[in-house]
Amino acid sequence: MIEPALVYAALLQFAEDNWDWGSWYEWTHVSVGTSYEVPGLGEVTVVDSHNYDRSKNYDSWSEDIWIVFAVGDTLYKVKGLHTSYEGSTWDRHMVIVVPKLKQITVYEEPNE
Repeated sequence: MIEPALVYAALLQFAEDNWDWGSWYEWTHVSVGTSYEVPGLGEVTVVDSHNYDRSKNYDSWSEDIWIVFAVGDTLYKVKGLHTSYEGSTWDRHMVIVVPKLKQITVYEEPNE
């Protein structure tokens, strides 16, 4: 397992070296399942992500945003918040996570 702070720094450096600038913005546009060879980390895969809903067109809203990466057998998550006034802000740290399956109930109209 690699220390989360080192993964955080290496991924931002990779973004700076390979894309427009070193930020999480670039990572939010990478398709789930995409892998990169990142110096100091080896193969890194984007496992899952949630960006804000771009169709929201009103003031005073906020939405959690996040990206999960796999480095070897360890999953790392960086979280942030997107608001209508400030745009996206990201936590300055990364955490190790484990997957947990949850069951939810939704209510839909029956097909006619």
